[in-house]
Amino acid sequence: MSMARNEALNALLKNRPESSPEKLERTVDTIRTAVAKEINRTGITGHRDDVWKEVRDSPDIEAAVKGLLGDVDRSHVLYVYSRFRGSPAVGPPIVASALNEVEK
Repeated sequence: MSMARNEALNALLKNRPESSPEKLERTVDTIRTAVAKEINRTGITGHRDDVWKEVRDSPDIEAAVKGLLGDVDRSHVLYVYSRFRGSPAVGPPIVASALNEVEK
């Protein structure tokens, strides 16, 4: 598990300790994979914060998240996705983890 992924999960759990870590992890992993695909598709490069600003509103990432709604509790999915899009404590670490995945 990457340090960046752990950073995002820790921020999510800190602000909502009653959440299921497993559901948060599954949602973070889905977003991370979608971000990696978006990075590959668009060729976006740069610092994680800059990449995050470019990809956070991607319809492809939103579609991947919507695909989880039938498998993961809706409140967990919406919480993680909203924090991915709006929180520098969550979005950039997920992007950093995706960047590491793309580089491999």
